[in-house]
Amino acid sequence: MSKQQHHWAKKKKIEKHQKEQYNFLKTTFFVFLIMFLMIVFYVLIFSSVLKIANIRVIGLSGLGNSEIQRSVEEYLSTRSFFVFPRNNLLVFQKKAVEDQLKEDFKKIRHVSVSKIFPDSVKIEISERDLLLLLCSRDECFMIDEEGRAYKKADFESKNIKENDLIQVFDLSEKEISEGSYVLKKEYCDFVMSIKEELHKKMGIVISQKYETSSRIADEVIVKTSEGWKIYFDSQAPIDESLRFFETFFEKEIDQEKRSNLEYVDLRARSKIFYKLVGEDGQDSEQQQVVDGEVSEQEVVSIEAVKQEAVIVEQETKVSDKKKKETNIPKEKESSE
Repeated sequence: MSKQQHHWAKKKKIEKHQKEQYNFLKTTFFVFLIMFLMIVFYVLIFSSVLKIANIRVIGLSGLGNSEIQRSVEEYLSTRSFFVFPRNNLLVFQKKAVEDQLKEDFKKIRHVSVSKIFPDSVKIEISERDLLLLLCSRDECFMIDEEGRAYKKADFESKNIKENDLIQVFDLSEKEISEGSYVLKKEYCDFVMSIKEELHKKMGIVISQKYETSSRIADEVIVKTSEGWKIYFDSQAPIDESLRFFETFFEKEIDQEKRSNLEYVDLRARSKIFYKLVGEDGQDSEQQQVVDGEVSEQEVVSIEAVKQEAVIVEQETKVSDKKKKETNIPKEKESSE
């Protein structure tokens, strides 16, 4: 073997050895890197380094802090994909907690969850204002200030027991869907103002149980402590309705009439109707008042009005029937 061939063989051997060393070092580096990352992953996920230890809740007014804490802790006690503990700050999902709190507590209007490194969570909550109860089909729902039926009423709950809430009974018995907007905000505002305004301006005390013939009728029916009712139109300003009402009461209703009142109807903007009950307990009369003053003796029997309405309806039906009968021969002739 020549010198040159020997030199090339030696050089090749050295290069092979260096390559083997490089591969060994490279493999060792990656093994240690993987081991290091696994240790870091374990420390961050499964150790107590980033374990959530503090839950701070702010913004509560009616809900209890312990109730919120308990709900969050239930979430933290579970695992993601059956492996990763959710009480770890990295695994913890803000959106999931927000959704769970809204599901558990219908009184929550808005909730915002934020992480605070290394072991804390802050929960900001704004609650719905419970205004009144809407009842239909023997069920009552809590209504917030926007008219949303956010939860079925539990009359044994502290929230309802401690608040003397107005109850509005829907006489149409239309079903109430939980979570839907069942009343207009303006209607709710009107309902909440009636009791105070009536007492302040006229000294009239009313029951907490209101009625409405239908949720789309925009009417409110209240019952006074004396037993007679007042019909309101929620579209009319309460001040305007009570101004007419006050003038009417001063000029038309003496003590004797007041004791025999069955109802006062304020739904017609420029007119006031009222109904008396006679001493024998039978319907007596209904009078019409225009712009707060009694009009010319316009006294109409209730039964007469009902009978007239029936007669008009019957005449309309007969007329429609005759029209149909006269149209039938013409159609036959045209077909022939």
